[in-house]
Amino acid sequence: TPEPTTPKPTPEPTPEPTPEPTPERPTPLPGFVCSLDDIANTQCLGPKDCLYPHPTDCNKFIHCEINADGVTGRPTVKDCPADLEWNDIKKQCDWPVNSTCPKPTEAPQPTNPPSTQSPGFVCSLDDISNTQCLGPKDCLYPHPSNCHQFIHCEVNADGVTGRPTVKDCPAELEWNDNKKECDWPVNSTCPNKPTQAPTQPPTQPPTQPPTQPPTQPPTQPPTEPPTQ
Repeated sequence: TPEPTTPKPTPEPTPEPTPEPTPERPTPLPGFVCSLDDIANTQCLGPKDCLYPHPTDCNKFIHCEINADGVTGRPTVKDCPADLEWNDIKKQCDWPVNSTCPKPTEAPQPTNPPSTQSPGFVCSLDDISNTQCLGPKDCLYPHPSNCHQFIHCEVNADGVTGRPTVKDCPAELEWNDNKKECDWPVNSTCPNKPTQAPTQPPTQPPTQPPTQPPTQPPTQPPTEPPTQ
């Protein structure tokens, strides 16, 4: 009788070697020059030496490391942790409210709607010569066709002529040229108000009196007292 065959042991799987983490390579910043004075004074040895704000990104900063010559440095870009920005006063990443990163400036919004040129209107040379349109009510004129607008003449660079621009009165107001201001319509000097037709009398004739005669008194005499 043949002896039973002993199975060969299954070899243990060979684990694959764990790759070494690739060190993060610093990002150079072309055009940025490390301060030679800072390098000479500190040798960039302190934890907050040779650190600078990034020129375009609030969430990054620049760290200058000294080159082998001990005089110059190479700038590398580093990231702040998520949601933090660079605070150049403290030389560290900080909450955005404390950030020294310049915030984008919003373009100022015009307080008045843009003016519309008024073709065909010629600004008064006499008014410009006399006032230079400096006063708050100088060089203001009624609009030729719109009661709710007026014309403001601004002096050109020659100091002699002007350019007319159309401006709007606030809602429900009309131009009062006597006061040189927008006013209630009842005080408006606008000549283009619509003329209301006079109220016509009613076309139907007045109501006629009723055609039936008034109620007659009863024809029977009053009841006589009984005869004794």
